[in-house]
Amino acid sequence: MIDTPAQPLSGSEDSSQELRAEAPTPSDGEQEALEPDRVEPSSRGGARSPSSTSPALEIPLGDRIAGISQNYLGYRYTWGGASPRTGFDCSGFMSYVYQEAGVSIPAHDLAGMLNSGPRLARDQLQPGDLVFFQNTYQWGLSHGGIYLGEGRFIHAVEPGVGVAVNSLGEPFWSSRFLAGSRPWASSPGG
Repeated sequence: MIDTPAQPLSGSEDSSQELRAEAPTPSDGEQEALEPDRVEPSSRGGARSPSSTSPALEIPLGDRIAGISQNYLGYRYTWGGASPRTGFDCSGFMSYVYQEAGVSIPAHDLAGMLNSGPRLARDQLQPGDLVFFQNTYQWGLSHGGIYLGEGRFIHAVEPGVGVAVNSLGEPFWSSRFLAGSRPWASSPGG
């Protein structure tokens, strides 16, 4: 059997899923390889290197996490999966995205993820926060995703759907929302 990377699913028939056909964006290292180094003028008339950009121009860590997560829209769902190559389950998706952002959280452990940062109510959520649900396919804590903002979250849903965006306002998710968590709050850049 040939081991090939998981590919985004094509055309979901479920219109409630906001799947978009987007090509994954290159990682930071790939982006640097695609773009020539730029030298920007400094306030003293000289030049500054690309690595000395102003902290005010940096993307907040929560927004970076949310952005990274969207690179995997449409990737397949695989029980126990934790990479683009294998596909993702919900906790594998969450831990993979956080790892890509440089934040360590427990792998395949929803309770550990929930407890890895301060607990948040729905009205406290910010992009990049983890969101948790109960009583989805089993009783108790059973599903999670990453909050994108504006009431939307991204998660590895189930086979046939893969990684998709849903609204916390949808009755199924709204009635099962348990809490949010912000593991990145104490990380550098958070």
